[in-house]
Amino acid sequence: MAGGITYSEIREVNLLSKRLLRNIYIGSTHITTPRDFLEDLKTLRRVIEQSEKPILSSVIRTSIIPAHDYNLQGPKSKASPRGLRSHSPA
Repeated sequence: MAGGITYSEIREVNLLSKRLLRNIYIGSTHITTPRDFLEDLKTLRRVIEQSEKPILSSVIRTSIIPAHDYNLQGPKSKASPRGLRSHSPA
């Protein structure tokens, strides 16, 4: 996986490999520790705060994915417990 992998992801792949009785190979550019992950989040936040235009909008304009596939306003309703959505109007 380009960009790093966590110890938790490695553990899950190991458990899956044992459960399926199959070899699963996993690779990455580096292993990300919890501290590294938090530092990356801080850096990302600074980049977003310093950006003159919304990052998502600039990504959409340069991507091959149609803009209507993105919800730029965020979710209209919050998911209920266990990921089940309510059927009430937003």
